[in-house]
Amino acid sequence: MLFKNTLFIATLSALLLLSCATLVSADGIGVAVVTDAPAAAPKDAKYACVIKSTSCKSDSRFTNDITYDPHLKLTTCHHDGFVRNWWHRLSPFSSAKGMFSNTFYVEDCDQHKGLKKSTRQIRDILDDGINGQTNCNAYIQCFDVKDVDDKCFPKDE
Repeated sequence: MLFKNTLFIATLSALLLLSCATLVSADGIGVAVVTDAPAAAPKDAKYACVIKSTSCKSDSRFTNDITYDPHLKLTTCHHDGFVRNWWHRLSPFSSAKGMFSNTFYVEDCDQHKGLKKSTRQIRDILDDGINGQTNCNAYIQCFDVKDVDDKCFPKDE
C-alpha cells in the first residue's frame, strides 16, 4: 500500500512540475491566467450531457470525430484544464472516479420535425455513436437543460 501511495504522489508531482515547466521561458518566469468560463447554451439546446471516459480526454473526440444518427449537434459546455483533468484521471480521491469528464449541450436536429426525444433516447444515441466509432469506453448521463448548472452538471449533485 505504501508503494501505491508513493507512486501516486510521485506521479502527481511530476504532472505538476510538467505543467509549471511550460510557464518558464527564456525571458524568465511568466504567469498564465486561464479562465474556464462556461459557454452560453445554444438557442436550440434542449439537453445537456456529461460524458466521462477513461481514455478520451479531449472534448473534440465527441464533437468532431463522431457522426451521430439521428443527427445531434454537440457543443462544449465545460472542459476541465490539463492539471484538473489528470487529477480526475489519476486520483482515487477525485469525484470523477478515475475518468476524464466533459460536458456538452446537445441540440436535436430532428426536433423541428416535431419529434421530441427523451433524455434516455439522447443518451442511447450518444452511446451508440461514441462507443461504436471510438475506443473511448464512455459513460454518459443526459439531462434536460433546465436541470443543470452553468457547467452542465446536474443541479442536485
